[in-house]
Amino acid sequence: MTLVAEHVAATWQTRDNESIWTSVSEAAVSVGKTTAFIGPVLLLPDPRVCTIFVVRKSGKEILWQLTLDPAPKTEPPDSVRDRAEKLGGPSGLRDLLNSTFADEPIPPLGTYAVHMHLAFSDWRTGVLPRPLAEHDRALNRLADGVELSGVDYRLTNGTKGIGEISVSGFGDSFVLDIVGSAPIDLGEASWLPYAEDIAKLTRDALFERISSVLP
Repeated sequence: MTLVAEHVAATWQTRDNESIWTSVSEAAVSVGKTTAFIGPVLLLPDPRVCTIFVVRKSGKEILWQLTLDPAPKTEPPDSVRDRAEKLGGPSGLRDLLNSTFADEPIPPLGTYAVHMHLAFSDWRTGVLPRPLAEHDRALNRLADGVELSGVDYRLTNGTKGIGEISVSGFGDSFVLDIVGSAPIDLGEASWLPYAEDIAKLTRDALFERISSVLP
């Protein structure tokens, strides 16, 4: 499975509930008075690893942050395998998270942040680099040459809830960051499918393939 959204962070809130906190505490690697940490958990066939940070806020709400990052190429240590087995694998973790808002009429609204790299050798864009706008040309007094190497956009009523897009260049790649809002959907084979949707949508809107063998 090849995914476009390399790194994803999703945050949302649910109502506090003693049974939910008990379930979280039992699944967590570490637990404090108001915080818990779950993971890392391998999500095969999704080629990423998941971690979850949970904060209990004043007995009224629970704040969740779920992050997805590429899984290491090496074999996971036994502790990671044991942890996944204890949770019942990815499906067990998904069931635990879904149960935290099962009594709500609709899933909670989440904020998704996507971070991804697009190699210069495979992609091009008209967004960057580009010459300075008229009001920026005073910068030419400071150097022999100046060009815009990063740009941030804020969208009003963006397609699929996209609210912010950032494009920059670093090393041999473009760096694309996207922030969007949508109800939390953990997905099945691929976790957080909304993040994958807005990653592909934004990439294909702003970039053009140079190579024809990319997903």
